[in-house]
Amino acid sequence: MLHNLTSIFRNSNPKLVYKYINDKQLINKSIKALNINGKFITEPKEIADELNKFFQSVFTTDSFNFAENLNFKTNVKCDTQPEDLVSMEILINRLETLEPSKSPGPDGVHGQILKNTAKAISIPIFIIFTNSFRSGIVPNIWKQANITPLHKTGSKVKVDNYRPVSLTCILCKVFEGMIKDVMLKHLLDNNLLSKAQHGFLPSRSCVTNLLETIDLITFALASGYPVDIIYTDFSKSFDKISHKKLLTRLKQYGFDENIINWVREFLSGRSQRVVLGKNCSSWLSVFSGVPQGSVLGPLLFIIYINEMLEIIENDCKAYADDTKIIAIIKNFQSNLKLQNDMDKICQWSKNCSTVLNAEKCKVLHLGRTNTKFDYEIEKHTGGKQPLAKTTCEKDLGIFIKHDMKWDVQVRHSTA
Repeated sequence: MLHNLTSIFRNSNPKLVYKYINDKQLINKSIKALNINGKFITEPKEIADELNKFFQSVFTTDSFNFAENLNFKTNVKCDTQPEDLVSMEILINRLETLEPSKSPGPDGVHGQILKNTAKAISIPIFIIFTNSFRSGIVPNIWKQANITPLHKTGSKVKVDNYRPVSLTCILCKVFEGMIKDVMLKHLLDNNLLSKAQHGFLPSRSCVTNLLETIDLITFALASGYPVDIIYTDFSKSFDKISHKKLLTRLKQYGFDENIINWVREFLSGRSQRVVLGKNCSSWLSVFSGVPQGSVLGPLLFIIYINEMLEIIENDCKAYADDTKIIAIIKNFQSNLKLQNDMDKICQWSKNCSTVLNAEKCKVLHLGRTNTKFDYEIEKHTGGKQPLAKTTCEKDLGIFIKHDMKWDVQVRHSTA
């Protein structure tokens, strides 16, 4: 046991450490009951079905015309052939480096089997991958997902306090990784992604996001200028992505028909079920969004919201959909410029089928001379309301206060 513990803490993978700590906390994470319209249900199968119905309810219907409003971001085309994606050497390497502890998807094929038989099965898998990309056909089993409901915050008996994480087939994830690498190279080589985005990109993270944020704030305050930060909150953003709008984005960013056709097939005709231990819900169709837990999903998501980051005039920092607008307030025009950015985000949200949660969006005023301007936000249901003010905001896990003191963060870290 001591040897195993030592190897865990010496391992470079921090996930193993967190897994060990969570296991030792002996927290029962199973969902014992849900309150559905005032009635408590306790049967695992019923709980799984109710969760799956809720997860499906947040999807949006697509009425967007794929050919409309094409504004190309680049003249450089990403002309991708199967041989650009898959080589026998890369395939074997990816199979041999699979994490054996990963759970299998709906096909039941375990990563340990793929890892141990990599060379023996590489030829048929190579044929499957190349034919799938060339034909634009994705095996149906790859479009199914086992959903694990993860509790966010609040009451554990409320269904809307859970978010879905998809467990998909490992082989599909391997192929998604190959497609993602080609797509990401095209985006980075041609500077097509906003520098404000720090999520799911190489050499960018929560840390780089926070470092740039704190640097900007401290520079402004040291120069004698107050700062206003608007923190936005999108509801179920990964699940509400319009597939047709996303495919249009891919075309605008120069991806060829091979990529677009494969992604279209990958996203269409999907189905999901919630799995709680040995109990499974019924299968339900997926109408929108990108699967959380997939390999390609996060990249598709940041492509989708990239346009929003580019229309903001003030400095902004994003980690996936966690977006904040940072304005150095030099005069009244600075306040109006920040309000204009907020209005642009509201309009973008309406146009792109996402839901901006007006109740959770907040403004943080920093600096002794801050006039604490009253900003407004448009509600998803129509009309405007005052933007809520806060004196302390949790920003990617770090508490930032209006006076830039760290007492709240210290108390939280040492509790």
